[in-house]
Amino acid sequence: MDWFFIALIPPALYALTNLLDVVLIRRVVRDVKMGALIVFTGVAYAGLLGVSWYAAGATVFSVPFQSAMLAIAAGIFWVIFLIPYYRMMAVHEPDIVVPFFAFIPIYLAIAGTIFLGEYIDALGYAGIFLVFTGVIGASLERWSLFFRAPFSLWAEMSMASLSITAGIIAFKMAGELLSYWQSSFYMALGGIGTVVFLFVLRPLYVGQVVEVIGRVPRLYLAINIVNEVVDQTAGAVLRYALLLGPAAVVQAINVGVQPLYMLVGWAILAPLGGFYGNRKMRVTFRRFAYLGLAAGGVILVYMHTFAGAW
Repeated sequence: MDWFFIALIPPALYALTNLLDVVLIRRVVRDVKMGALIVFTGVAYAGLLGVSWYAAGATVFSVPFQSAMLAIAAGIFWVIFLIPYYRMMAVHEPDIVVPFFAFIPIYLAIAGTIFLGEYIDALGYAGIFLVFTGVIGASLERWSLFFRAPFSLWAEMSMASLSITAGIIAFKMAGELLSYWQSSFYMALGGIGTVVFLFVLRPLYVGQVVEVIGRVPRLYLAINIVNEVVDQTAGAVLRYALLLGPAAVVQAINVGVQPLYMLVGWAILAPLGGFYGNRKMRVTFRRFAYLGLAAGGVILVYMHTFAGAW
């Protein structure tokens, strides 16, 4: 199967996790902050560690030190991004937070050229611009909402986007010498270590975990478990596609196609009303027009990116 079609899978899974995040963050984070969510991430990484160890076998310990450290760094960055993301999702509507991830293909286009030798020509950058325009236009009622967003939102989500970018670059550089499962093993190791460090740094998180287990309805705990399984599956497929295709293109597909899945999800869940947030994404011609721009951008950047051109 061509990596392009593999890259179409993670956006659907991430769209589902975004919808579940609204439930979890509105009902959990606003009460007990983010410690309870981060610990679930650590548990999910522990599961990834076990699966990767089983898949890679004894070869998991026979790897170049530098490559292993790059994969560990990828895990660290992929956990760090959760802190500003959860913090902003707790105080802002998802349709103003998620569009900031549209910056990631731009960052990857630049970083990919520098660190990975993945060259994008002028038409490729035009495609990234169309993805950026389409995603933001489809997500917001008015463009002014994006540019008038609080500085804290810009700062926190820029940190989150740059953290993901660094994680992708580190994972792909590690994958030049490691197999997919070897890279995943050390990435999971880095993620678990970061979660442990955060709990040592912020002992308050421990109390939050105890509180959420004792007070939050079991339904939300079950949703969180499902959410983490879906999120880790999406991440695993995305990272596999990243090893096969140019980073900027894979992420442009992820960012550009995800709003379409989100729009379908909001339309399906609209009868649930306030359970999924205060504001629903309405299905309008304007949004589909912007999504058309994003889809066109995905095709354009796919046609005008050259892996290993340098």
